[in-house]
Amino acid sequence: MIDEITPLDIRRFHNKILAKNKPTTWNRYRNVLNAIFNRAIEWEYCKSNPLAKTKPYPSVKVKQFLTSEHVDALLKEARKEESPYLYMILFFALKTGRRLQEILSIEWEDIDIGRQRIRYWIRKKKGGAEEHFRQPPKSVLQILFQLKEMHPEKPFPYFPRRAWRRVRDKVDHELGLPDRRFYAMRHRCATEMIENGATLYDVQHYLCHSDPKMTMIYAHVSDKRDEKIAAFLE
Repeated sequence: MIDEITPLDIRRFHNKILAKNKPTTWNRYRNVLNAIFNRAIEWEYCKSNPLAKTKPYPSVKVKQFLTSEHVDALLKEARKEESPYLYMILFFALKTGRRLQEILSIEWEDIDIGRQRIRYWIRKKKGGAEEHFRQPPKSVLQILFQLKEMHPEKPFPYFPRRAWRRVRDKVDHELGLPDRRFYAMRHRCATEMIENGATLYDVQHYLCHSDPKMTMIYAHVSDKRDEKIAAFLE
């Protein structure tokens, strides 16, 4: 009977749920059980609620990333600029996931068009840098061909900060950007990879994450893709 359930029973059930699930799963169970016991008290099936002294786990705020709509709008506005340079650096960041400083540090000698790969120098926490080679999409190589004519001395000699702010602010006003930083391009690159079937390990490798924990901020994107795949089998 419902009036025989004790706080100890609830604790045991709580531990069983957490053994195989996330805290948020317990929160959902708790909400349902709490409503049941409160209604049971109202209908005089029991005198107390064994969940009365329990508290839900704090909700984890999911980081919001740029969507394809945001990115399309940014690229569209960038194309309207007098110089195509802003569009090129935005496109490069979106397709390679590189940080701004990593992009600006690239030399032409770091780019091997024949082998279709780019060398990036990634800063280490303890100082210095280590080299990483990655193969970019062919669309990026096409951008580099154009940049070679524009900037023979260096692919990305500077960052067009004024043009970036102008484009970003306009799109933000029209659509509302969840992240106004240039760094958001890196997040969008990872998100797009996962949406198209890449694993978190793939993202870790492509973005040169030294610590797997850094890649876990995209876990909820991976979960959504898994839910979508599972729905096909229903």
